[in-house]
Amino acid sequence: MRKNPMAWIAMLVCGMALSGCAQPEKTIGTMPVPTLLSASIAQPTRTEIVAGQNPHPIYWEVGDVIAVHFDTDTDATTVHWYQLQSGAGTTNGTFAHLEYGGDTLPATYNSLIAGFSGYETISFNENTEMVLEARSEIFMGLDSVEEFPMHGTAAAGAPIAFRCSFGIAHIPVTGNNVSITQITMDTHEEVPVAGIFNVNVATDATTFVQSTAGSAYQIVWAGRQAVTLTDTPTDFYGVMPVGTYNAGTTLTFTLSNDSTIVKTAQQPFTVSRAQILSLPTLNVAQ
Repeated sequence: MRKNPMAWIAMLVCGMALSGCAQPEKTIGTMPVPTLLSASIAQPTRTEIVAGQNPHPIYWEVGDVIAVHFDTDTDATTVHWYQLQSGAGTTNGTFAHLEYGGDTLPATYNSLIAGFSGYETISFNENTEMVLEARSEIFMGLDSVEEFPMHGTAAAGAPIAFRCSFGIAHIPVTGNNVSITQITMDTHEEVPVAGIFNVNVATDATTFVQSTAGSAYQIVWAGRQAVTLTDTPTDFYGVMPVGTYNAGTTLTFTLSNDSTIVKTAQQPFTVSRAQILSLPTLNVAQ
């Protein structure tokens, strides 16, 4: 789901008011700030989940928006939005500046940092960190994974090189004709998986800041219609922050009759940046 950036503008204005009027000395840039920016995606490590089948790469899609901060922006938290103009269906795209709320670009710059999805990139911290919201969502099928969080950097005149901020947990589920409408994955209040995170664009390190709607320790798949599980695994994917989940997880399956089945996996697992971790197949019917 794409978000209206005007809501974030209001948040940023409030934050600026609270921080006072002091502003850092303006940096002088070496090149004009462009209204068009090129951006590429470094692909995550993709292991075979099904023998002989390689998961699709991450591509730019029509309507994609990136958030950009230039080193010459007067305010350290300024966000500019650029929308995909060409390159849909590829890993290399061209983005055009969006003039939301009369947004004005600085005249020149030396470097930039950027975040994707643009509407889930809340702000920036100086020229080193981006602040983003991680979605509390599980996806059915790798093709349905939307707006995978990414961060990128570029020197003046160079394309933005985006790389994945989080990792992916692959959850294969079987069920012998069990019909489910929802899956809730809980990390036992050990590692936050949803909410606001800082991402250091130089080191790739992510730091949890605060929760938003719902629990910071849960991600959820809620189907528009019931899905009937069979002996052939149905593949679910959770975008998760990097870290070791020592307590494992609890998966709660809501059935079409509103009853629930709870499965607890106590073995620890580690999610690595830009990698898919395949968890053991889980049989809901056993």
